[in-house]
Amino acid sequence: MKQKNPSTKTNLVEALDQDPLKSSSKKQRKAKRKWPKIVAAVLVVMLLVFGILSVVSINPAKAAYASAMEGKSKLMEAQQAVEAQEFERAASLITESKKDFEKTDESIKKLKWVKVIPFARHQFIAAEHLMKGSLETVSALETVLNVADRIMSSVGDDGGGGIQDMDSEKKGEILKALRESSPELERAVSQFELAEMEFEQIPEKGVVEQIAEARSLIQEKLPQIKKIIKEVSAAAKLLPALAGYPEEQSYFILFENNTELRPAGGFIGTYGVSTIKNAEIVEFTTHDVYSLDKDANINVEPPWQIKKLVNPYLTSWNLRDANWSPDFPTAAQKAMWFYDIEGGQKEFDGVVAITPDFIGYLLEITGPSQVPGFPYTFTHENIASQLEFHVERNYVSRGIDFHERKDIISDLAQVLIAKILTLPKEEWPKVFEVVQRAFLEKHLVLYIENEETENFLKEKNWAGDVKDVSGDFAMVVDANMASLKTDEFIERGFVYEADFSGDTHTAKMAMSYKNTSPGITWKTTRYRNWNRLYTPQGSELLSIEGNEQGSQFYNEPGQTYEVMDELMKTAFGTFISIEPSEEKTLTYNYTLPDSAVSKDEYTLYFQKQIGTIKPKLKVKLKFDRPVKSFAPAEYGEKVSDNEIEFNLDLQTDREFKVTF
Repeated sequence: MKQKNPSTKTNLVEALDQDPLKSSSKKQRKAKRKWPKIVAAVLVVMLLVFGILSVVSINPAKAAYASAMEGKSKLMEAQQAVEAQEFERAASLITESKKDFEKTDESIKKLKWVKVIPFARHQFIAAEHLMKGSLETVSALETVLNVADRIMSSVGDDGGGGIQDMDSEKKGEILKALRESSPELERAVSQFELAEMEFEQIPEKGVVEQIAEARSLIQEKLPQIKKIIKEVSAAAKLLPALAGYPEEQSYFILFENNTELRPAGGFIGTYGVSTIKNAEIVEFTTHDVYSLDKDANINVEPPWQIKKLVNPYLTSWNLRDANWSPDFPTAAQKAMWFYDIEGGQKEFDGVVAITPDFIGYLLEITGPSQVPGFPYTFTHENIASQLEFHVERNYVSRGIDFHERKDIISDLAQVLIAKILTLPKEEWPKVFEVVQRAFLEKHLVLYIENEETENFLKEKNWAGDVKDVSGDFAMVVDANMASLKTDEFIERGFVYEADFSGDTHTAKMAMSYKNTSPGITWKTTRYRNWNRLYTPQGSELLSIEGNEQGSQFYNEPGQTYEVMDELMKTAFGTFISIEPSEEKTLTYNYTLPDSAVSKDEYTLYFQKQIGTIKPKLKVKLKFDRPVKSFAPAEYGEKVSDNEIEFNLDLQTDREFKVTF
């Protein structure tokens, strides 16, 4: 019989009798004693590896820094070259800087190993986005400057004396080069947008000082550059066709006097006819609108407000009152229709409307101007009042016939056009800036019969159309019914309040008007205003305060306001009169449709009426939930968690956005 091994039994029993917790504790103590040694060994190995890699990476890091600095230096030189309009040199410098940044990018790729280190990984990723964005930016600039160089090469030395010194063929070459550059400029805009996407991925915090400074500088400058290039791209697409290349273009010009405000800009006292071919003015004449209207044998029923509030003996609606709609495309088509039925002998490709403010902006560039044979000096400050003085008063003492008194407008226009066309090419950007400003502030608007071009104008907000937008909307539209120029002395202030905190969405628009005119004179009087407020379609009027109550001001007995749906909006209209030195407030209270605010955000588009001069604007918003963010942040402040207030002006259209 085989004997059992007693030691085996004893060991087994001892093992079974042992406390497992005590056994585990002993193992943990042993592991703890070993752990520092293991960690130390791993750290030593890592330090050795990183030390070797850092030595290997010294050259790529140095190379990346050196090429980046070299690229930056060339960019600064290119900026100076652009300011001097040395586009060929600027384009060459940009190309060289692009090569430097490409070298930097290659050097950065050799440093990928640092991504295994947490802090270094953060910096590396930030540097990658910075470099990718920089490459997209310089590529876009390279495209733009090559286009600029090509166009200015078409100008050649002939541009030194201005456009007037070029022949028609040379102007055609420039317009052709400009039109052909449009796809390249659009591509450049796309590259800028890609660059913005890269830069946005650079963290605001936790990056080294150099990257943070570069990010801050780029965020400040890039939107400005992109905006300019977008505007140039738009001009390249639009300007050649408008300037009569490759086909001749004819325009109906409306001189709208916004010191006598009308819905689409101002009273049409003068109209013009112009034909352009290859940027050359083939024809340009201006005429007193009354000369055309008085001989017209037509009978068109006018809007009841014109007949009721301006002239109860009016027998027909005419061209001078054609801009009754605040939507300029609608008003422009109506103006061309009136011109045709009143005996006009020309068809037009488009309509241009300008106010005296636009002429004033041009005078800021050309300097004070005089019309031969007249004792007036026109400046950007006195243009409206000086013209008004002549056509309403002084023409008599100068022995000028009533129907010829407005010829001075044509003469002044010829003087200004001649001055602008003789500006050296160094001054052309100023003209471009003035035109941009006039479009933005709605002292210059265009309507073009070509549907594609008109849609482009609407996209750029140059068409003066009443906007079709989602969310909330407001537009105050005034019409001076007193036939004098009192708008020059009217101070406007609008306060819009919307409350979405209850079951019903309510809104309140309070419009203050202060008549600062010197009294009843040849130029000014009480301010008789047919006011309209355009709101989102489906809004419902609750009440009006401050309007005139007399039945003589309205179309129907007992009527004190009008509600209508047009232009995909619901509009409320009423009448108010403000005596000289008097101030009044007109207030509409109404409900908004549910579509005015969504679950995640609220947007308000507050549209400026064509021709108005910088009304003050305050917007107060209250919601049923806390506000997360709002824009434009520089004009707004949080009153409480769910209330926002904005204070600014209405020099341009204004857009507001609130997120929850």
